[in-house]
Amino acid sequence: MNRETNEKVAIKKIHNVFDNRVDALRTLRELKLLRHLRHENVIALKDIMMPTHRRSFKDVYLVYELMDTDLHQIIKSPQGLSNDHCQYFLFQVNIISYLCSTNETKICVS
Repeated sequence: MNRETNEKVAIKKIHNVFDNRVDALRTLRELKLLRHLRHENVIALKDIMMPTHRRSFKDVYLVYELMDTDLHQIIKSPQGLSNDHCQYFLFQVNIISYLCSTNETKICVS
């Protein structure tokens, strides 16, 4: 809960972010993308919680808007796919199409 706005949020903790170079680069890429992207189907990055001691921090905390579910939960669920699930998947495809059209990312290959 954001104490200033009373808004429910999700906090993603990234453990030992600097232990693995690939994971650190992925985290940086995620931060850069989400700082610039504004789309109704892309989760909004609300804040990055800064450590108290900058020289000794290991974990990064990213604050996101709170969502009801995510694609991973839907895929792993034993429940059959409803029309709502299929619509959710199509939204995810729409997001990929949007990312490719922004020309700000290099995730899409022609």
